[in-house]
Amino acid sequence: MPVTPTYPGLYIEELPSSSHTITPAPTSITAFVGYTHPFRGLCATEGRWGQAIQIFNFVDYERMFGGLYQPTAELDANVANAVYQFFLNGGTNAYVVALRPRWVTQVGAGGTPARASFDPASTTLNGITFTAKELTSDTNPISITIRDVNLDTADILLTFETTLELHRGVKVAAGPSTDKDLIQTRLASSSLVTVTVAAGAAFTEATATIGDLTPPANAHGTFLAKDFTDAFVTDGELDKVDIFNLLVVPGVNDNAVMSAALAFCSANRAFFIMDPAGNWSADDTTPGLTKVEDAIGTVPNTYPNGALYFPYLKTQDPLTSAIVEQPPSGFVAGIYARTDTSRGVWKAPAGLETSIVNTTGVVDSGRMTDMRQGTVNDKASTCCGPSLAAERSCGARAPSVATPHSGSGLTCQFAELPFSSRTR
Repeated sequence: MPVTPTYPGLYIEELPSSSHTITPAPTSITAFVGYTHPFRGLCATEGRWGQAIQIFNFVDYERMFGGLYQPTAELDANVANAVYQFFLNGGTNAYVVALRPRWVTQVGAGGTPARASFDPASTTLNGITFTAKELTSDTNPISITIRDVNLDTADILLTFETTLELHRGVKVAAGPSTDKDLIQTRLASSSLVTVTVAAGAAFTEATATIGDLTPPANAHGTFLAKDFTDAFVTDGELDKVDIFNLLVVPGVNDNAVMSAALAFCSANRAFFIMDPAGNWSADDTTPGLTKVEDAIGTVPNTYPNGALYFPYLKTQDPLTSAIVEQPPSGFVAGIYARTDTSRGVWKAPAGLETSIVNTTGVVDSGRMTDMRQGTVNDKASTCCGPSLAAERSCGARAPSVATPHSGSGLTCQFAELPFSSRTR
């Protein structure tokens, strides 16, 4: 408010400025598209499939999409693993478009694909049906043990991976009842199973497992390219997001999906981080694999808004501690975000500063040398559109083994050929 002078002196009045503070634009918000846990998380329980849901850490992902899980022959875990590696490697902001897993059924080679519900596995013991809340298989089952039976009362032990539940003094009876010890009531809070009781059900000491899912007739897995291309339509859920800069479709190397994703990124001024096929190799020493130099020509190249990273990386599975192979896109998106934060968008996510967290190195079939890289360069230089990036451990130094808590990682070079700038 203006000052009213009452005596001689110096009076100061601050006037509001018409200039606005320049707010930096986000540069590494990453969108992940793919199948997530079919039974766990708010997305599955509330039916929020296909929505673009924003998350800021992996705890958010666990709450919304069920977290990590072991893949089966029917369903991969690429999105969960990619998001996990994204946040470990420096990512801070992401959207996830979860696609609902469903069976693809087709009668005959020329038949039109149809979809069938992807239901959890179950088993029945003496009239008591236990239905899994987890994605199970014969190699990764839920174990059920009924013991210490005393007439209509027993203890029930449930185990799955590292989770153990012991329910003591559980009673069995069909029909409605107010007894708080009934199996329907006691196991309502179980994170592993749901229970239904038939008439005449009774307890007997027994052990059983919930293993493989039962596919419908004429089922051909769960992957369907249309699930992904529908996520890239104009005015779709992801198209309505205010801004995203990077797109990741983990583990998918289908040409129809990649073409649609590239076009979508071009329309939204975003950048597509692509994964190679799992059967690509650096050379032809391994039978049954395709050399990367021969596979480059199969990559869609209509738009320049993308880069394909080769090869797969080895990492330690946090659920089993086993060394597994995973697509590189989740790692790379995290490195993009970390580089933008620490150096700025003008610094390419490449070179000696590209330290990958939580990897033990590249897969054996993907080890690159200078000679092999030179051959790939010649092939890539004839391509228009997305660039090819080959991951190599630097020099003769052995890569260090990193854990999520060590803060160290494998230092790699990313040689992008030809140069393809990220669209802002």
